[in-house]
Amino acid sequence: MGSELAGTRSGQLFVAEASAGYNSLIGSVAFTTTTGDRITKPWGGDPSYNSLMISDFDSPDENTFRVGLSCDFKDIGLPGFSAFTNYAWGNSPDSGPNATPDQQEFNVTFDFRPDVGELRSFWLRFRYGYNDRESGGISRNDFRVIANYSIDF
Repeated sequence: MGSELAGTRSGQLFVAEASAGYNSLIGSVAFTTTTGDRITKPWGGDPSYNSLMISDFDSPDENTFRVGLSCDFKDIGLPGFSAFTNYAWGNSPDSGPNATPDQQEFNVTFDFRPDVGELRSFWLRFRYGYNDRESGGISRNDFRVIANYSIDF
């Protein structure tokens, strides 16, 4: 900014998402495409519907598609339990200055939020992500267990 100490950058991100629901199921599809330079993230986040656990799917000239499904299990007698899953695949240039391996990623998340007494403030989350980069790239697994407890003061 200002003096352009990092040089001139020009990158754009185009996104679209559609969702539909039936009872406690919600399905979604999304598409993203980037053009120009790598997307900068001066505030740390990524404004993309396809930013998953391991990859943001925002490499220069990358086109990404995602499908997702979420469910609240209260309708089948399991209040407090919910889950969602996403699968995304990205297609990047095979040659040139923006060449990167194509990639795909699968994520699944299970949440437990009891609605009883002191446990109302408790939230337990289990997450798993698998990212596979083609053409000799690195495949990664990511497993997370997150426990939250809110205290009002």
